[in-house]
Amino acid sequence: MTEHDKGPPRGLARRGALALVAASPFVRGTGTLAALGAAVAMPAAQAAVPTDRITVLYRRESDKAPGRLDPAVQAATLALESEMINRGLKVLQPTAELYALMDKGQAVVVTFAEDAGFSMVFSAYRDLRPSPGQDGGVAEVRLQARVFVGRHVLVADEGRGQMYTRLDPETREFGERRAMELAARRAAADLSTKAVQRLRALSQADIDALVPRPGSTTTGSELAPPPAAAPTPAPMPVPMPVPM
Repeated sequence: MTEHDKGPPRGLARRGALALVAASPFVRGTGTLAALGAAVAMPAAQAAVPTDRITVLYRRESDKAPGRLDPAVQAATLALESEMINRGLKVLQPTAELYALMDKGQAVVVTFAEDAGFSMVFSAYRDLRPSPGQDGGVAEVRLQARVFVGRHVLVADEGRGQMYTRLDPETREFGERRAMELAARRAAADLSTKAVQRLRALSQADIDALVPRPGSTTTGSELAPPPAAAPTPAPMPVPMPVPM
């Protein structure tokens, strides 16, 4: 057997075999799966502002507005939370400190954390208009609200609801209260529809552009006047030398 009959050298044969293996479709597919696995293993970039959660808060913006414990306000709050949940949002319960700040009224300025999601602050107004020539009237509830992300206002709108009720002396109190509650639910549904439509029109990139620095954990803050300057302390007395 001659040298040519023995075939190519072992080094060349090995390199040729490796080239064939690298060119096979199975190995190419395996390499693609490995690359995809590495990409999946990489942590995804987190959004600066979560857009799947919202906090609903009530605040009296006028002396004519009812308090937070009013039945119509309670019905509006419950209806707003229910509408937000039905539209796929997670509703967060406010803290006791935040409730205390909101209950102080217009004198307090409250700001929200930039990474806390959406915060809806609303005020309610109610009115009962008697119908001329009838023993009844129309109960109307108007909800004015703003939706914040951090200090940015994303939504500023209102919702209205009306309900007719009888004004007979025997059932006036119950009928008026019930009509106000139903009108508040209608106003909440109207406001929620408008607010969610505007929030969904904003992309995650649009919202993240408003809040470039996430990481704050404060849910609310109160602006207070700066503390008074402390008085300058008096100089310490120097003891006189005692003669020997």
